[in-house]
Amino acid sequence: MKSKMEFLQNLRGCAALLVLIGHFLDMYVKHNDSTIQFASFASFVNSFELGRVGVIVFFLITGFVVPYSLQNKQGSSIISSFFTRIALRLYPAFWFSIFVALIVAYGVGINIESLEQVVANFTMIPKYLGYESVQGAYWTLHLLIVFYIGTAALYYFGYLKCLKVRTFTLLAFCLVAVFFAFLRFNYGIRVPIVMPLGLATMVLGSIMRSYFENEGFNLKHLAIICCVYFICLYLAQIMYYKEGWGRWFFPYFLGLVVFTAFIYKIRFTNSLLSFFGKISYSCYLLHMLALAVVFNIMKNSAYSYIGIVYSFLLTLLLTVSLSFFSYYLFEKLPGELQKKLYKYKQGAL
Repeated sequence: MKSKMEFLQNLRGCAALLVLIGHFLDMYVKHNDSTIQFASFASFVNSFELGRVGVIVFFLITGFVVPYSLQNKQGSSIISSFFTRIALRLYPAFWFSIFVALIVAYGVGINIESLEQVVANFTMIPKYLGYESVQGAYWTLHLLIVFYIGTAALYYFGYLKCLKVRTFTLLAFCLVAVFFAFLRFNYGIRVPIVMPLGLATMVLGSIMRSYFENEGFNLKHLAIICCVYFICLYLAQIMYYKEGWGRWFFPYFLGLVVFTAFIYKIRFTNSLLSFFGKISYSCYLLHMLALAVVFNIMKNSAYSYIGIVYSFLLTLLLTVSLSFFSYYLFEKLPGELQKKLYKYKQGAL
């Protein structure tokens, strides 16, 4: 199975690069007073959110991988082992990124609201506790936590393998997103539209895995589900997300196209993309901090024609360096420790 799914690492690498490049271009254009000299380029960056394409690919990968890793297992401790594995996979690198974020914030003059905000961020769900994230890239993480809990709940009640239940869940999330958009558009009620859309995207990834594994799900059914998904996305966009097609609908659509192409057609492997795939989680957590450091150091020189090249290369170098350190120390080593503990427990039994 490892060789069969090896191309997913390359897809993660592509997603990480899309997010990095997208956020680099966003920062370059938003803080560059001379963008009037290349107005068409600035207009493209402002109207099409490339980073969101990478985020959608990450969501689809999560849905493609996580439920399937759980659904065929049996035993009384499966759920506890699942959450232990998830915690060791996510939290050490996440806590390290918070530590880096605090250092960067102090260095570039960004004020952290309070100690309570920092403590709340360590849970990965600060918004549910009434606090903002210490950096913008964390906005997706609470959706992962909700998806993992939902996946475990479906496994516990015996519905994780049921395609009908997952399909109904996807449609329910899509309809909730449209309903929330209606509430915000007509009544100004601030409800989280991104949450049901993100969760629907992850569930769509799990349904695409069933088609990939030939689990009695045909292409016609998958096409119908994708059409409903995009119809609901369109309705949510026109009611609330008034930033144009390029910032919402097209990134979701392109993210699904890239994901589908890798999963069903391309499936190539590349050592460089595989490397970025391995460090993709840490890269996602740390790239915004690297951007802040580079642009703060280079200041106005970052916005010249040659400066954009230097600033991007410096951002890439700093991101990769921090991410590899984080991956090795806070992802790889905890993973190896967990495997050793599992083998020890099996031997003891």
